[in-house]
Amino acid sequence: MRHYGKICTLMYDLDKTVVPEEDLTFYLNYVEEANGPVLQPMVGTGRFALPLMEKGFKVDGVDASADMLAKYRRVCKERGYDANIYENTLAEMELPELYALIFITSGSFSLIIDDEEISRSLVNVNRHLLPGGRFVFEVSEYYDAHNFDHHWNSKWLKAPEGEIVLQSVIQKDQDRSSDIVHSLVRYELIKDGKLVDTEFLEFSLKCHNNGGDTLKALLKEHGFEDIIYYNSYDKTYDKDRKGFNLIVECRKKQ
Repeated sequence: MRHYGKICTLMYDLDKTVVPEEDLTFYLNYVEEANGPVLQPMVGTGRFALPLMEKGFKVDGVDASADMLAKYRRVCKERGYDANIYENTLAEMELPELYALIFITSGSFSLIIDDEEISRSLVNVNRHLLPGGRFVFEVSEYYDAHNFDHHWNSKWLKAPEGEIVLQSVIQKDQDRSSDIVHSLVRYELIKDGKLVDTEFLEFSLKCHNNGGDTLKALLKEHGFEDIIYYNSYDKTYDKDRKGFNLIVECRKKQ
């Protein structure tokens, strides 16, 4: 898994300025119910954690991108938020505390595409949970692998300082039997009409439950129980609904 760089971080913040109220309320309910510390791995720039802390909750964060965490730490310092922030991957994190709730938003868990790393990540999440602690996360489902009709798209946004950030996505021809979708993303920073910097990101997503319900079996194998699926933030599951992340709720075995 490649880590997000400086221009990607800038585009992310410009493109995703506000968390939709429905999304935030969904995770807020879990945070309110948590009887103990809360952790958000793959926290990024704090898009979810910051509004939760604004409501008075402490949310520790972990991410592998130094550039995203630099932005997150700066905002926390400016606002006086007290949170432990760690730079590491989900599979390798070694934290001093156990948590009552660990949550991963926006399908970010699907960025982990290697089966061995997925297993190590689940083991590590389980190890960092208190007995009975809850793990809530989102993944892409397998049918999404067949829904990428556009092999090229682009967009640009203007930063407050006047720079233009251009994002271009080129999709690789997909192997229809594979559960992994590959794209190449190019980020360009333009200032005063001149290209000043460029980044490339190999972007891959793993679509889960290819060939049946494999995710529940994997979670049970790694010490989780009470596994529930949703594909809506109103906590329902419609088997005919497409294009929405699969939300997974489970608990560490007592």
